[in-house]
Amino acid sequence: RPHSIIPDADGNIWYTGNSNATLGKLDPKTGKITEYKTTARDPHSAVFHRNGMLYFTAQNARIIGRFSPVTGETTEVSTEPNPYGIQMGSDGTLWVAFNGTNKIGAVNPDTLAIRYYEVPDATSRIRRLGLTRDGMVWYGNYTRGSIGRLDPKTGQVKEWQSPSGPGSQPYAL
Repeated sequence: RPHSIIPDADGNIWYTGNSNATLGKLDPKTGKITEYKTTARDPHSAVFHRNGMLYFTAQNARIIGRFSPVTGETTEVSTEPNPYGIQMGSDGTLWVAFNGTNKIGAVNPDTLAIRYYEVPDATSRIRRLGLTRDGMVWYGNYTRGSIGRLDPKTGQVKEWQSPSGPGSQPYAL
């Protein structure tokens, strides 16, 4: 039941098993698939970190996880909001969109501690993020029909209306 699919540095293809509590790896050279069970029932989005670990979100289980492809060990932490999209910043910080709330989180890859940033309007819903080299965190505000930018250095958030209007529901950048 693959949901998000990403390659690793060796050319293997990894996926999140969104409805069967798994992470999976396909070796395209052999066709072999290896699955790893998670406590989270719905791994959703994933990203490889430069430390070699695979980080993932589980939206409905409200979990952020770290998986070691070398040891097979998984560490999972609970979150109050629902984690959705995840990206790695140029400084190694993991950025998570918390769908179902107006929050974006900066996750420490070593401790999994989260610093939350709030988008000013409580009706905001963010699903995916886009990161730029200058450290800015960009998002589509799904419920408000806008494109937004968080400056993590100052905490300032700025939004611009989508050309298609407030009902445009931007999903990803």
